[in-house]
Amino acid sequence: MKISRTITHCALCVAVVAAPALADETRGTAPAAAPAVTRAKDVVLTSGGVLRGVALNTAASPIANADVRIQFGSHVVARTKTSADGSFVVSGLRGGIHTVRVGSQSSRCRLWTENVAPRGAIKVVAVNGSTDNVVRGQYIPPVDMGTLAIGLGALGIGLIIGKQIGDGDGRRRTPVSP
Repeated sequence: MKISRTITHCALCVAVVAAPALADETRGTAPAAAPAVTRAKDVVLTSGGVLRGVALNTAASPIANADVRIQFGSHVVARTKTSADGSFVVSGLRGGIHTVRVGSQSSRCRLWTENVAPRGAIKVVAVNGSTDNVVRGQYIPPVDMGTLAIGLGALGIGLIIGKQIGDGDGRRRTPVSP
């Protein structure tokens, strides 16, 4: 009897105190996935700051007539479209970290001039320009520490109230302050 009362009091406290906070956490939809932070690819610019690339879909087929944007930070420094074979060429670029965007996909590139490019730098950048939305795994909402603290506090209060009010011998006692 004592255990069931204590459990009842704990459940009541958690429901009253934590339910509004939990409802706020689960009311919305899953947040948009944050872009993955990837290491920049080292890419060689040919003379005149020319960047060569190709836009491919998930089946590695070229994407024709796709919009290509080259960004330096948040500024778009060049725009072009892919040709029928999915290739594109952009000239007049300087060295540094740029983002090559095709559709909703992007590739971070560290652009180098020919004379200072590191060994192993690529000459043609490939960007997956697929517009397919890929979802891997299941969405589990993050645990908000404030909501967790409220829930644990309510559980503790329920245990104290259950202990004070019902002591198992059938008598009710009035809670007293310590």
